[in-house]
Amino acid sequence: MKEQNNIPTGKVERAGKFVTTGLKVGTNYIKHYTRKLLDPSTTKEELHQDNAEDIITKRSVT
Repeated sequence: MKEQNNIPTGKVERAGKFVTTGLKVGTNYIKHYTRKLLDPSTTKEELHQDNAEDIITKRSVT
């Protein structure tokens, strides 16, 4: 896991982090449901794993 060296302190900087993280998670949902249409055996565990990785990556500022 990446080590966090600094924490965003400004309102705009924090809001920007939440927006980019939200967009990434939303993209994961779109990809998941597209995969689900093509392969019905796709599980939500894959979606949860992708979301967890993106949230940790986006929230950890280096």
